[in-house]
Amino acid sequence: MDVKPSLGQTIIVMIYVKGQSLKERIALGPMKLEEALDISTQVGEGLSMTFSSFRAARR
Repeated sequence: MDVKPSLGQTIIVMIYVKGQSLKERIALGPMKLEEALDISTQVGEGLSMTFSSFRAARR
């Protein structure tokens, strides 16, 4: 992921990762604790990277 200023706007550039969406996974029903923790960790890391990138781009 990269955050770049472009024509007075900030844009987010991300790679496409083929696979199941979180919405699709949740629709399958309950998941084991290990899987839920793994997904939660990935979401948290992604949000942290996004927040850090926005802060850096706004400076």
